[in-house]
Amino acid sequence: MSIGMVFPVFRNGTTAMNFLEIDIASSNTAMGGACVSFVNDASSIYWNPAGLAFLDRPEVLFFNQEWIANISHTYTSVAIPVNGTGSFGFGLNLVNYGDIEVTTLEFQDGTGEYFTPLELSATFSYARKFVDWFGFGSSVKYIGSDIWHSSASAIAADLGVQIYTDFLSSSSGSHDGMKLGMSISNYGSRIKYDGLDLLQPLDISDDFGNFANVMGKYETSQWELPLLFRLGISNKFIKTSNQYLLIAIDALHPNNDKERINIGAEYSRSISNLFNFYLRAGYKGIHINKIDDSKIQFSSPFGHSYGVGLELPIQVMKLKADYSIRFVGRFGMVSLLTIGMEF
Repeated sequence: MSIGMVFPVFRNGTTAMNFLEIDIASSNTAMGGACVSFVNDASSIYWNPAGLAFLDRPEVLFFNQEWIANISHTYTSVAIPVNGTGSFGFGLNLVNYGDIEVTTLEFQDGTGEYFTPLELSATFSYARKFVDWFGFGSSVKYIGSDIWHSSASAIAADLGVQIYTDFLSSSSGSHDGMKLGMSISNYGSRIKYDGLDLLQPLDISDDFGNFANVMGKYETSQWELPLLFRLGISNKFIKTSNQYLLIAIDALHPNNDKERINIGAEYSRSISNLFNFYLRAGYKGIHINKIDDSKIQFSSPFGHSYGVGLELPIQVMKLKADYSIRFVGRFGMVSLLTIGMEF
């Protein structure tokens, strides 16, 4: 038995910019976030940039959701494959915490002023297939935060790979069998707040001398970003010309929480070659709670998720609409509608 199991140490609350951990895209959140091995659309910019390498057509993704505590969360991304070069992507992740009244020690009920905290990340991604079964992707992102007259920023990178294998494939050599994926997200500099709000009048000595108040500045601490390592596998166990059943499992190792597992399933059916219909379900955040009398007990701070999706061709483009409902622990259920277009 390891020391970590006898004296567990979890670094909860030790990172900043935790909006980067909010799962995006209804199709993937409905599967409990278990998608690192097969995601290959515009949402790959968030989950695994290597997925862009397997993108066939340009795609746009957008959603705006009311997150917990009336927090507004908006995400949009654009992915473009270029023949012979690779695929490029751009993603913008924005969180608006709403209007908050300014309070001070003198005016603890509010000064009548309001401020709106904002956090965002802007990501540029590039991915390429080196062979038809192996893709590599990387991203560079700018991360920023504004709280009244103070701000902070950081630079981070994401890395990822996807491997398409012949194991359990429908036909030898087609690389449509089990898929493997890995990604590292938010590896970057520490973040530190600075600004006018940190300037405060200070009296050097209350007892000696005739010093007047002078302007001093509080020195804030530097905080790590929420670094996350994902490793996953997936496979389609029902594969026919008009339907499939996909099962996926991801293992996660964050730097600010326990290791956990996400599992998900997706059933797809094509109807009259006009549109594709999807049913999805998943479970997020499974981890070992304790080991007692040789029995292992599992728990999750999140839980189950469900969703449906539809792909409908309209002239030269394909319209995608996905809806999901997910359980986020004590905050209850949160719904998400994502719209995408493939050109």
